[in-house]
Amino acid sequence: MFNIPVDNDKEASLKSPMSVAVYKGLVAVTDSDSGLVKFYRKDGSYLSQIKIAQGSYPISIAYSPDGTLFVADKISGVYVFPDTKTEKGRFKLPIQTSPLCLTTTETHVYIFDSSTGQILKIPYAELKKSNYKPKRFGSFDYINGLAYKNKLYMAESNTGFVSTTTDGSKIKKWQTKFSLPRGIAIDDQARVHIVDTFANTIKVFDLSEKYLFSYGSAGKEDGEVNFPNGIAIDDRNSHIYVTDKANSRVVVFGWR
Repeated sequence: MFNIPVDNDKEASLKSPMSVAVYKGLVAVTDSDSGLVKFYRKDGSYLSQIKIAQGSYPISIAYSPDGTLFVADKISGVYVFPDTKTEKGRFKLPIQTSPLCLTTTETHVYIFDSSTGQILKIPYAELKKSNYKPKRFGSFDYINGLAYKNKLYMAESNTGFVSTTTDGSKIKKWQTKFSLPRGIAIDDQARVHIVDTFANTIKVFDLSEKYLFSYGSAGKEDGEVNFPNGIAIDDRNSHIYVTDKANSRVVVFGWR
């Protein structure tokens, strides 16, 4: 268990991080109040950073299976970085959105658009097409977390519930009530990790909603969090990364 950043210099520091994503040992974190995405090695040492846009507020990030980085900026839309951790080839989705969160699958990116309350499903092949009209579904109240494992898992913060859907037509609500569900991630043992923000903990369930265990507690010491938000799981290295917003860091838990 350790915290990111491990470096003490100003460039490595974080300010109110909201979201985290991992790809082959590379850790990307939204330095949200600074309008940046910062990159770290799996041991927490600092690598580099990219600026999203003037006045931006990057709120959610995700890697596709090929290492393309998607960044949801709630001010100006969704940015795509094909080169994993550099500005090379970057572009902005031509679709107008006010995104709060996103997640990726083998073939698509899902985006929650807070301006319409809908989820957008966009195939990677259509990302640059200005005339493409993505599939939209649902009528939700502030989804702050998305994850995909054979179906889409959605954390609807204002209602306190998690819902699932396979195709957008039938939406099933979990029975469990959370204080404020935000980040969601699913590990390679098919366990659903849900960040319960006001409870300052992460609750874990199986795919049938059976409660398994929790980890994390309120505070600022190792293993403690204060207003946690995003979560990412690196199955290759047995690490769980949780953005600890009020403590301006990412808490890294070991598991298995």
